[in-house]
Amino acid sequence: MEYIDKNKDTIAVLGAGITGLTAACLLQQKGKSPLVIERDKSTGGLAKTIDFNGFKFDLGGHRFLTKNYKLESFVKTLLNRRFVVVPRSSTIYLNHNYIKYPLDPLDTFNKVGYLKSFQFIYDYFIQKFHSNHNQNYSLEDWVVNRFGTSLYKAFFKDYSEKVWGLGCAQIDSDWISQRIQNLNLGAAIMSAVLKSKRIKYATLTDKFLYPTDGIGSITENLKQTIPSDKFLLDTKIERIEHNDRKIKSINIHQNNKQHNLEVQRVLSTIPLNAIVRLLDPPPPDNVTKAARQLRSRDLILVTIALNRPLVTRNSWIYFPEKSIPFGRIHEPKNWSSTMSPRSKTSLVTEHFCFNDDNIWQSTDTQIIEQSIKCLCKLNIINKNDVIDALVVKVRNAYPLFEIGYRENSEIVSHYLSQFSNLTLAGRTGKFRYYNMDQAMLSAVEAVESISQSRVNLNPDFETNIINVRNGEPDEMRAYHTSLVT
Repeated sequence: MEYIDKNKDTIAVLGAGITGLTAACLLQQKGKSPLVIERDKSTGGLAKTIDFNGFKFDLGGHRFLTKNYKLESFVKTLLNRRFVVVPRSSTIYLNHNYIKYPLDPLDTFNKVGYLKSFQFIYDYFIQKFHSNHNQNYSLEDWVVNRFGTSLYKAFFKDYSEKVWGLGCAQIDSDWISQRIQNLNLGAAIMSAVLKSKRIKYATLTDKFLYPTDGIGSITENLKQTIPSDKFLLDTKIERIEHNDRKIKSINIHQNNKQHNLEVQRVLSTIPLNAIVRLLDPPPPDNVTKAARQLRSRDLILVTIALNRPLVTRNSWIYFPEKSIPFGRIHEPKNWSSTMSPRSKTSLVTEHFCFNDDNIWQSTDTQIIEQSIKCLCKLNIINKNDVIDALVVKVRNAYPLFEIGYRENSEIVSHYLSQFSNLTLAGRTGKFRYYNMDQAMLSAVEAVESISQSRVNLNPDFETNIINVRNGEPDEMRAYHTSLVT
């Protein structure tokens, strides 16, 4: 067993996704000594951009949107102003119609017919009169109470079950309540009809910020703020040794060798159930059992390069029908023109699954053929336009909010909170459905907890980024500007 000689004040940051990189950047700014440990050969996690022979794409269609003006300034400065503001244009493909999403009353009425539309509104008012908003245990409860049974069955049920692989009555309402806060059919209609600037819901936003060269620009630029010797990539964590409610060291496997790393603190962004499995000695049986109940949904992306300038004008197209193998597609070129070569474009199909599903076990060739065949059948592409295709499989893409997950998550989190030098952060680290800005703010919160002082998100830190990039001494110091959330 070899011991890695690092600063005795090392703070091990587990995971190099957007949360881990944000935390390491801010710890560096605080004068701390982060060491980022990442199993993958590259950084970025889910927030990375892949270049496939000049066709760039993200691991899912990511957008940056926040109400926190300091975080927005931080990201804009990080990108050196290389970003665009993208108008959102999304549709739902249903019964051979493309229906605007968020739902536009007139468009929906025209596409589904006035009789069906009347049924939506009638059910909504009946449900509004009888509903009990205090009983929102499942996703089905939440949507039916706010939109009515007919609209739930038409637009929410099949798509949600395709995304999560569970019946809507088995899915906790937390997921959709976080995604569509305080929204109901009445509010959506008022927002669309009145176009009122006073009626604002995050899910109804009509534009978002997007880096010119893909969402991975955010994580790549975060990485550049951290000296290269602060990373251990392509490194597997074998176990986390602890004693007296304190983590003492991390046993890692790198370059075919076992190493033991002594640490002062650990900031974990890896899956909550994974850190439980790594603990040595293992936790009590009830904690281990609860951790096993916390599952994630996996994702397969198929990027299809096309010899045509553009296919759609949409940010996303959603496909709730279960006969269609993918749940959503996006065209990266509609987000930024640099995402594809001139006069060419690409489509990315997203397949939600578990890693023991048939599609996950299929060969790349089979998955590509299935996607292309379906896109041709839908008259979205012509097979003759296909240049090439690539499959990317993503583990632990989304925490799975099954009924009962909260109790299991609380058991695990309570146990881990007893470690005096362990801090959890991020979507998978805290088992919460965080958007990108929430993941970054989670890192801010974690660093503030560790340093016992406020984090600065003042864009003037750009000078310090340049110093680190040029290999100059790190002069980062804590500012005293508090974070406004």
